[in-house]
Amino acid sequence: MRFDRPVRHLKTGAAGTWAELAQRFGYYDQAHLARDVARR
Repeated sequence: MRFDRPVRHLKTGAAGTWAELAQRFGYYDQAHLARDVARR
């Protein structure tokens, strides 16, 4: 579920760095967000 929120955010045309997205959507850091992206 945590992964779905940044995906929906980006699909709206919004932008952000990995760090900004991680912070905004509850990830500990950008590496954890990048890991979830790589797994999908």
